[in-house]
Formats: sequence, C-alpha cells, structure tokens
Amino acid sequence: MAYMVFRYISATDADCGVNGMVNYTLDEERTKEFLVQPLTGKVCVNLPLDHETRSTYEFPVLATDRGGESTSAMVKIQVTDINDNSPIFYPREYNVSLRENVLETVPIVIIVATDADSGAFGTVTYRIVSGNVHQLFRIDSTTGELFMNERLNKRNAMHHLTVSAVDGGGRDSQGHAHIWVSVIDSHQRPPTFKHSRYNLSIREDAPIHSDVGIVRAITSDRDAGNLHYSIYSGDPNGYFSIEPQTGRISTNKVLDHEKHPFILLNVQAQSGRPPSYG
Repeated sequence: MAYMVFRYISATDADCGVNGMVNYTLDEERTKEFLVQPLTGKVCVNLPLDHETRSTYEFPVLATDRGGESTSAMVKIQVTDINDNSPIFYPREYNVSLRENVLETVPIVIIVATDADSGAFGTVTYRIVSGNVHQLFRIDSTTGELFMNERLNKRNAMHHLTVSAVDGGGRDSQGHAHIWVSVIDSHQRPPTFKHSRYNLSIREDAPIHSDVGIVRAITSDRDAGNLHYSIYSGDPNGYFSIEPQTGRISTNKVLDHEKHPFILLNVQAQSGRPPSYG
C-alpha cells in the first residue's frame, strides 16, 4: 500500500554540524500501524486502520542527535469513522401468533438490526418492503416495533412480511428480516415452557456434540406430538443446536470460557396448524 503522510514531527538541536542532525524513530513492535521517516519526521500510515477495531493510537516518537542526546514527544491519533459497515439483522426470522379479531395495541414484535459504525452511520431505520398488501401492519422506522393496524381473521391465516434496514449513510442491510404472523383460533393455545428460564452449565473443554440440557414445553393434548423446538436468538456464532422434537440442546463447537463465560439462548416452541409459538 502507499504510505499516507498526515503529520510531521519536528525537533531542533542547537548544536552545529553533524551533532545537530536529528534522527527520528518509534517503537515499531508497539506501533506497527505507523512509520516515521528518520530524517524528516514524517509520520505515515503503514497498515490499514479500522475505527471499529481501534479508534485511538498513542505512541512516543524519539528524536536523537548524532551526539547521542535524545528527547521524545507523544503522538495521539484519532481514527475517524467512515460508513464501511451495513446494518445486519439478528435474528433474521421472527414468528408471531395472533388471535383472530383481536387488535393488539402494543408492539407484536420488535425487529433488530445493528450497524458497527458510530454516530449517524450507525443509526438504523426500518421499513416493510413486501407482504403488507392490505396495510394490516406498520413498523416504527426508528425502533423496529411492529404494530397491527386492523384485526386479523382466519381467511388469511398466515402473513409473511419482509423488512429492510438502512443506516444513516444510506447503506442497505445485508439481507432482510422475515416475519411470519400466524392467525390462530380463540381456542388454540400456544405452547408454554415449563420454566421461563433454564440455568444450564457445561465445561469449556467438553467435546463437540456434548449434551447441555433439555427444555420442555407443554401444549394441548391434540398438539402434544407436534411440538417443534428451535433456537430463536442469542447464538449468532452457532455454538449450540437443538433437537427439534426433543428440545435437547448440544454443542456444535468447542467453547471458550474466557471469550464467552455466559451465553443467553432464546428457544421457541411451535405447535398446531396454523402454527402457534411460545
């Protein structure tokens, strides 16, 4: 890459002749991202910089004359953010159960996209791009909250909405979020978990495919054999998997306590037709 010069470091020496010549150095083991030209004091960028990885650098530059006398100055560099990241949805899929002819006044689900950039570049706005033909739903462009505009009925038992996000610099999201809204009968009971929270533990040196624990949901007798479990969110790196029929959670990868001492998984249970979710 070409060096980018953005600053000169200057030192003066009152000596005459050779002893008055100044040489500039810096500790390249500590500061590999930058170089200083020995004779001119030009500080140059040596490696690509990324605001999200590191936003500030501070290091000393040493000025030494030919007589061995030296002094130093501290250089502080702020890396300005650019819009080099797109919004990313996680989770990418949302499932919602709504009873027919009931108008919910609170958000039925909240869609989440994040952008690694800072400031306005990291601000995300949302919009529904497909599936809302009859304008039954609306989304808060700032918060991602999805609301109902009208009561739903069983004539259209399933609704599939697609949502996009854009950041403050105009970059579109990587992919879209998908929301499946299921309209269920008044007598249909969504599955419920026996516990709202399961505290499980496993050693970091456990081999891949080790069992972590089992979660269980209950539903009506008619649907008891149709329960289906899935990990809804909390595991973007894919450390865990769940058996759809049993709710047994196991590891997909080797775990590292120092990197992730605690992981919160959100698990969902599905039953019935049209499906209801708990």
